[in-house]
Amino acid sequence: MRGVRTDLTGQIFERFRVVRFWKLDRWRNSMWLCRCDCGNTRVVVGRDLRNGHTKSCGCLNIEKSIARARKQTGENNPRYKLGEQQGWHTKEQKEFHESIRKRDNYTCQDCGKKQEQELADANKKLICHHINGDHFDNRDDNAVTLCGTCHNPYTEKQTREKEEKEWLDAAYSVQYPE
Repeated sequence: MRGVRTDLTGQIFERFRVVRFWKLDRWRNSMWLCRCDCGNTRVVVGRDLRNGHTKSCGCLNIEKSIARARKQTGENNPRYKLGEQQGWHTKEQKEFHESIRKRDNYTCQDCGKKQEQELADANKKLICHHINGDHFDNRDDNAVTLCGTCHNPYTEKQTREKEEKEWLDAAYSVQYPE
């Protein structure tokens, strides 16, 4: 029933402890200031607290995702078939990428940025870029080491070219009645 507000101050809902009433939103739903167990504060609709729709500031989802990812290793991974992992992140792909970075002396071949700097700036390793865009074409002459900044224009160009090709293929494959 709208307009009747139950005081939720001090109550605990999953990981939230209600600190105080905040305000009514434009639909007259009670908004409450809550502190999560992890220390973050959020303003939450009271109804979402009571029905269990909102359980935390987002930290619970992150923890559940990490737990799911840890369970999906080896045979538990959906891409695991016939004794080996399938896809881009196989052991062989990772070894190939590392060999290309090592061949290029852990240096971006466009701007000269070192891997240590990329780790400090973007918290990522240098990227093994497949020149022809085929991630399974693991020839040494088809791969080059790039930093994230230098890699972005290549991926944007490849995406644009792929979309243009698909558009042209669709446009020229139209069958006109005779």
